[in-house]
Amino acid sequence: MPPPGVSGVAVSAGSTTATVTWRLDSVATTVVYYGTTTGYGSTVSTTGESVLLSSLSPSTVYYYEIQSTGDGGTSVVTGNTFTTAAAGSTTSTTSTSTSTTTTINTTSTVTKTVILTDTTAPNVQISTKPGKATEKAPRIEGTITDSGLVNAGISKIQYSIDLGKNWLLVSEPGGTTKAKFGFIPDLVDDGNYPIKIRAIDRSGNIGISSIFLVVIDRLPPRIIHSLWHVGPLLISKNENGKSDLVVGVPTHLVVQGVGGITEMELILGSQKFPLKENKITGYWDTTVLLNLKRIK
Repeated sequence: MPPPGVSGVAVSAGSTTATVTWRLDSVATTVVYYGTTTGYGSTVSTTGESVLLSSLSPSTVYYYEIQSTGDGGTSVVTGNTFTTAAAGSTTSTTSTSTSTTTTINTTSTVTKTVILTDTTAPNVQISTKPGKATEKAPRIEGTITDSGLVNAGISKIQYSIDLGKNWLLVSEPGGTTKAKFGFIPDLVDDGNYPIKIRAIDRSGNIGISSIFLVVIDRLPPRIIHSLWHVGPLLISKNENGKSDLVVGVPTHLVVQGVGGITEMELILGSQKFPLKENKITGYWDTTVLLNLKRIK
């Protein structure tokens, strides 16, 4: 945008006052400098297109300058003079100046601050291959990479044996963007342990590995608890300590076992019903539909 254009400068002077007028081609604030020398000494400002100069001396030459400032810069009109009328004169003198206009362009600099944040979670990879049931916990190894653009760095490595309900510390790498890990989980009792590894970076982003299943098997497989139910109704045991099943009615069986069980099958007469393990609860279950009248 260019500075305001100033044109049509004129002065109507009396003996002690003078009115300076001009025309603008855009909105501007104008300051008029005036005085009996080129150093001026007095000022008056306006947002309009005229000002009144007062307390002037009669029959005196005055120098004046106009500066109009808008969004695009400042225009300066210099080299102007007018002469006031004689004392007691009722006739005003109108003076149209011949002036030099100087354009001062202003350039504004806008500084934009962009705050970068790290939202990239670390990548966790387990290199140890899953094995069969074992009597002691295996060593689990892998690598972690944090590829965030800013504030990248791995601050903590942890593992869980209960699907993330609780976490145990593996190491604190100290902010490196790539780290190796290796640890032996603290597993004592027989059972199936769904192990997860997670990494936390310096920005608080969390990366979690896929499940690594560890089966600890020191004892022979053994059923420690079973439950039969039809829908929400539990089937109680009879006086002989056995459960009665009704032919043709789908009946659900839930079993809890120990000893590192990897497969389970229910055999009723000539019928076989494989049980499936729930990886979250560790229980085994199946649905039984008998073709016998009754079984105890």
